[in-house]
Amino acid sequence: MQRRTASSDPAVGRALEYLRDNSANNVSLDQLADASGTSKFRLVRLFRVAFGVGPHAFQVSQRVAAARRLLERGVAPIEAAVEVGLFDQSHLHRHFQPRLGVTPREYASLFRAAGVTQRGSTRADASPNTHGLVSLMKSVGKPATKSDVPSRRRKASGGS
Repeated sequence: MQRRTASSDPAVGRALEYLRDNSANNVSLDQLADASGTSKFRLVRLFRVAFGVGPHAFQVSQRVAAARRLLERGVAPIEAAVEVGLFDQSHLHRHFQPRLGVTPREYASLFRAAGVTQRGSTRADASPNTHGLVSLMKSVGKPATKSDVPSRRRKASGGS
C-alpha cells in the first residue's frame, strides 16, 4: 500500500475528523475504528503507512503540536497540558522533550528570548518568522545541530 493511497483512504479521513473533533479527549482505538467505519487492525495499518505512526502516537503528536502553539502564545505549561487533553505537566513533558529536544518550559523560554511577547506579537528587532525550534535556537545564539532534533528511535541504555 502506498503512502498516498493510505492517506487518501476515506477511513483515514473519517478517523482524522473524529480525532480533530475529540482532540482533548482520550480516544480509544475501538472508538476510532467505529467512527472510521473500518476494523481497528486495518486502521492501524493505514495510519502506519500514511503517517509512519499508529493512531495513538498520531494523536499525542497533535497534542504536543497544539501545546507548542499555546506555549508560543505565553500559556503556562500546566495550562497548555490540560487544555490539549494531557493529564498534567509531567505528561506533557514526557511527550514534548523527546519530540522537540527541550522541555516545555525551556521551549517557552527560548520563544520569549526570541522576542515573542505574551500576546504573540514580536519585538521590532525579532524576526517575524520565529516558528520552529531550529530557528529559535539560532535567534538566541545556540547553535542548531542535527542532535537538536530527536531521532525516532531511542538507543537502549547500557548497564554502565
